[in-house]
Amino acid sequence: MALMALNNAKIALMKDYAKHYEAMTGAKARDLTIRSLDLDEKRQILRKKFYQEFEQVLNAKSAAQFVQFDRRIDLLIDLQIAAELLMIK
Repeated sequence: MALMALNNAKIALMKDYAKHYEAMTGAKARDLTIRSLDLDEKRQILRKKFYQEFEQVLNAKSAAQFVQFDRRIDLLIDLQIAAELLMIK
């Protein structure tokens, strides 16, 4: 549930960025950057929480592999969203 909310917020942020790209003001750039950094921080907090829970059930190596895999999936999702937004323009 928390992950879905973060992903939805990320999509909204990327759409907002694409919408204002051509006429980006300094204030809008600052707003988008702060929102992006906040989302990254929340994602890291969530990832750390999952890691701690997985480490209790799995061994440390498997929990670490989960974190690595999750990060790569997150990057792929970002890439797909960005590509789709470019196609919309």
